[in-house]
Amino acid sequence: MRPFPAIVQTPSDHPFVSVRDINIDNPAAGAEINYVVPVGIQWKLNALFFQLVTDANVAARLLHLYVANSYGIVYHAANATGPAENLTALYSIAPSNTYRQGGAAPVVIFHGWPDNLILEEGARIYTVTDNIQVGDQFSAITLQYQSIDIEDR
Repeated sequence: MRPFPAIVQTPSDHPFVSVRDINIDNPAAGAEINYVVPVGIQWKLNALFFQLVTDANVAARLLHLYVANSYGIVYHAANATGPAENLTALYSIAPSNTYRQGGAAPVVIFHGWPDNLILEEGARIYTVTDNIQVGDQFSAITLQYQSIDIEDR
């Protein structure tokens, strides 16, 4: 019987991976989410959470979420029914759609993105809301990602 080979692994063989959250500044009322990955950063995107509070104006809103890199749009989803007026809703987007961030407000789950979505510097995460109203407000925007840290890189 052949002996089982001994393998010694170092940090450079398997870089340390950490899961992190980043809170994104809220856009002004009536404005969209628009986040650009900083220079020198590479992330594996895990999840995105945000809240949308709609104003009293009746409008046929339809919320679209995009992720784009230097090659173009790599992810696009729209919720099947737009948010109604006077509504507070939490949105959750992740590869498996098992992520939930909740509370009293309803949670809207978007179709999940690929589980290997890597964002390089300059990649953009943004929303486009058909018929967005002046009083509509995005808030509590949180990105969850994996960051790869390699010693002496």
